[in-house]
Amino acid sequence: MSSNHDPELDDVLQDADLRRIVAVLTSAETPEPPLDDAYRTGLRRQLMQEAWAMSEGRYSLWRRAFGPRGFAWAGAAAGLVLIASVVVWTALQPTGGFNTVVIQSPVDGKSSVSLQQPILVSFNQPMDHQTTQGATQITPATTVTYSWDQNSRTLAVQPASGNLAPNTQYQVTIGPGARTQSGQPLATPQTITFVTQP
Repeated sequence: MSSNHDPELDDVLQDADLRRIVAVLTSAETPEPPLDDAYRTGLRRQLMQEAWAMSEGRYSLWRRAFGPRGFAWAGAAAGLVLIASVVVWTALQPTGGFNTVVIQSPVDGKSSVSLQQPILVSFNQPMDHQTTQGATQITPATTVTYSWDQNSRTLAVQPASGNLAPNTQYQVTIGPGARTQSGQPLATPQTITFVTQP
C-alpha cells in the first residue's frame, strides 16, 4: 500500500483487490500534458491586456494629451485660433485693404498749425512722385516745392516762400490722377484741411 493511507477509503473499499488497484493508480506517475502554442499566445495576450488595464490610471494624462485623440483636439484648437486671427486681422484692415490708397496727415483737422513747417502727407503704399505731385492742389493757391522720404510714402509740401500765411484755412487735395508705384490710381480725391496760427 502507499505511504498516503486514507482511512475513509478503507471504509468505502472493503475488498482487498479494489484497495490494491487504488494503490497502483495512486503510485503511478502521470506525465504533464504538453502546452499548446496557441495557449501560450493567448495567455500572453490576456496578461498584457490586464497589465494595460492596470496601468491606464497612471499615465492617462500623458496618454490623452499625446494620443491620437489629443493630437486631433490640438489640431482643431490650432485651426480655430488661426481662423480667429485671420478674421480679426481682416476686420482691423482699412476698407479696401492694401489696394486702396489711404492718405493721412498730422495737421489734418488742426487749428493753430505752425507757419514754418511743411505740410506732411502720408500714404499707405509707395507713390509715383510725378503723378502724385501733379494731382496735388492747394487752396488758397500757393507756390510750393515737393520732397519725398526714401520710401516714397511721405510727401512734404513746403511753400516756396518758406512760410504759410497766418490765420488761414488751407486745403490740400490729392486728386485721382495720383498713382502708386505699381500704377494703381487714387479712387477718389482726398482732402486735408487745417488752419494756421494767427
